[in-house]
Amino acid sequence: WDRFSHALGPLKAAHKLGAVLVQYPTWFTPKRANRQELEALPNRLPGTRICVEFRSPRWLADDDRQQTLAILRQHDLALVVIDAPKVSGLDTVAEATCDNLAVVRFHGRADAAWSGQGTSAAERFRYLYNDEELRAWIPKVRHLSNQAAEVHLLMNNCYQDYGVRNAADVQRLLTEGEPACLSTARTSGLRFTCGLRSGRQRRWRHPPGQPRRVSRPGRGPCWHRGRGDHRLGRGRLLRLPSPLSEGDSGRGKPV
Repeated sequence: WDRFSHALGPLKAAHKLGAVLVQYPTWFTPKRANRQELEALPNRLPGTRICVEFRSPRWLADDDRQQTLAILRQHDLALVVIDAPKVSGLDTVAEATCDNLAVVRFHGRADAAWSGQGTSAAERFRYLYNDEELRAWIPKVRHLSNQAAEVHLLMNNCYQDYGVRNAADVQRLLTEGEPACLSTARTSGLRFTCGLRSGRQRRWRHPPGQPRRVSRPGRGPCWHRGRGDHRLGRGRLLRLPSPLSEGDSGRGKPV
């Protein structure tokens, strides 16, 4: 833990670290020893924002939900709100458990591939959300934004460019039917993170003809184009800090 915390130093110094996501497997169930493990996280990663994702449905089942949320709130740990296939048995609990951060992670809804047996990571999360499915999330995202200073939306449907396309869809739906100035104000606390994989091809993809907007801490947003921008490597993060205004021409001009 000390080595890992030390390795985060450059990211913190450059203001590039949003949070550390701690994902617990299905066998990590709600019992005394595991609750103590949760309580120890802030001391193991001091000065770091931490969000916690449970893959065991029992943590947020009716019997344990309130105790789980109470532990997270007591230790300033952000619950990762999940959208996942029904076969996972994971409940969607749209609650912020710390004041400065709420996190939503979209895994897709591919029931047949969720177990991951005999499939690649790209195939496991091969799911493109439609507008109806994403529109149902808009009230939940706004609810979280009223509870926390920042809301991070993680698009983990990382097949080809599915994550980037759905991130753009959510941006559009969040600002649908509102004036540009009001839309930007209401989404200023949102962050989007997208991951993409396509078999052996380890590169990022972006919809053709659209610029990529990247956050520069202290200097506002900037635009990047070009083939070189795609070669960020597997597992890197692309953050889209605020939406394009409706009708933007995409000529590299910040909103």
